[in-house]
Amino acid sequence: MLKLDGKTQDLISENITKLKDLFPEAFKEGKIDFEALRLILGDEIDTENERYSFTWHGKSEAIKLALKQSTGTLRPCKEESKHWDTTQNLFIESDNLEVLRILQSSYRNKIKMIYIDPPYNTGHDFIYEDDFKDNVKHYKEKVSEAMKANLDIGFKVFKLDETNFTQWDEETTDPANALLRSVQSIKANRTSEDALYEILLKYGIDLTLPVTELEVDSKKVFSLAANYLLVCLEKNLSLSTIEEIAKLKPKRVVFYDEVFKDDVVKLNAEQTLRKFGVEDLRVI
Repeated sequence: MLKLDGKTQDLISENITKLKDLFPEAFKEGKIDFEALRLILGDEIDTENERYSFTWHGKSEAIKLALKQSTGTLRPCKEESKHWDTTQNLFIESDNLEVLRILQSSYRNKIKMIYIDPPYNTGHDFIYEDDFKDNVKHYKEKVSEAMKANLDIGFKVFKLDETNFTQWDEETTDPANALLRSVQSIKANRTSEDALYEILLKYGIDLTLPVTELEVDSKKVFSLAANYLLVCLEKNLSLSTIEEIAKLKPKRVVFYDEVFKDDVVKLNAEQTLRKFGVEDLRVI
């Protein structure tokens, strides 16, 4: 079973792996030999120094920052949303760069344009008028007005936060308490829905995909895409409950790591799930 660690996809490692699969001869001692890669690609290499391109000072550093892994997540905020169960719109409150890192897996190559309102007045010289920027409250008022005009508009509100999953603090000065906290899969002040949407982000699943709540052997199970993905964040699961979940024929399943009493129970559970066709099994 693979463990979700609260980090976004490591895109650099994934790209290197893809490149290695295509051109294994371009790697020496685990590193890319660009001279060898140049020979393999031949005339397809562009060596011109002057060309038209969209560039700016700091572009290379910006690309490095965008590819850096994030331990952030987006927490659902249903009370500030409209038509949560049916809308295809997202309203995200966050730092621009951080949220773009988080959304890369779910929305890579799916977005045609991103409009970001730049930070005009970040110092003391207020050159530009900036009292017209929208916020969630203002947008909700606009939605209410649109609804009165018989327009069906809604949005799901998500807010940037640190990962819901507990992680070992390497800089802790209180290792005993840190160890106790790390026993739990998610942080004490987080909900199962917080964890669910972080799982979707880590899997690269669209946040507007409908989520259905099922009851399996008296346990709550989140289902997506006609049971393609099942997420059960209940504790004290028996092997019979896991078998009932497996009978729903999911391809992917996620559980809490601590639901398994020991490694023997975990192995039996994995064998049962594999028997019913589960291809990807993960724990948090």
